[in-house]
Amino acid sequence: IMANKKLSNTDTDTDDDTDDDILVCFIDRREFITSHCGLETTVGRAVQTYFLLQTNDFRDAHQDVLPAMYIAIFLCLQQQQNNDNNDNNNAYINTLPSRHDLHHLPLFWNRQSWMELQNTRLQSGIQERHVAWEHEYTIVLTAMMQDASTDESSSFVDLETWQWARSILTSRAFMDDSKNEMCLVPYVDMMNHCSNSSSDDDDDVIQCNWKIDPSGFHLMLPSDNHRHCPATTIVGAPITKRIEISYGTSHSNSN
Repeated sequence: IMANKKLSNTDTDTDDDTDDDILVCFIDRREFITSHCGLETTVGRAVQTYFLLQTNDFRDAHQDVLPAMYIAIFLCLQQQQNNDNNDNNNAYINTLPSRHDLHHLPLFWNRQSWMELQNTRLQSGIQERHVAWEHEYTIVLTAMMQDASTDESSSFVDLETWQWARSILTSRAFMDDSKNEMCLVPYVDMMNHCSNSSSDDDDDVIQCNWKIDPSGFHLMLPSDNHRHCPATTIVGAPITKRIEISYGTSHSNSN
């Protein structure tokens, strides 16, 4: 939903000084993809049951990644069904990059390219992510095999598709502070974005602000801006190794 109106504090239910901001884009919360989408699937419920049967230490060790796992389950099942159903999220799912489109991510580099990193922090980070995501994938398969309501684990997606889904989250997910959970927000994730530090030094972009409140996602443009240049959303301070792994790299002579 596109909009063009002044955004007041009442609109966003916040104390921040946004009286002069202009709402340029609004996405209703009902369009979000959250962990609940994965939990509503048979596979998601099997994983939930699996964790309930584990020790407290095991659950605590996976508490932070579990919401991402549920969203990844939802994305994988959507891919597995080839979006043949009439789910409301189909239009958004179809805009996501394919596994082939993510070949620039270090996670999907071939072994020769990976070895050329020569024991760097980036190489160790890639290896750690491979191990972590393979562990998550094994948990999902184990949960499905132990749950009578699910099909055989072989009917789930392959490891590469799981890594695709998790990569989508690392580069596109927003943190919904109003509910303290991760979410995917359709279409907004395709907008230009940069870190706070880089946008502060760039006079050729307009810094938009965004908020997620109980109603949905709000993208705001400062009303005192009179420049005609690209707008960008702010995604926070960069972390070099994490940025390289999650967003990949490119070269001037690459195809």
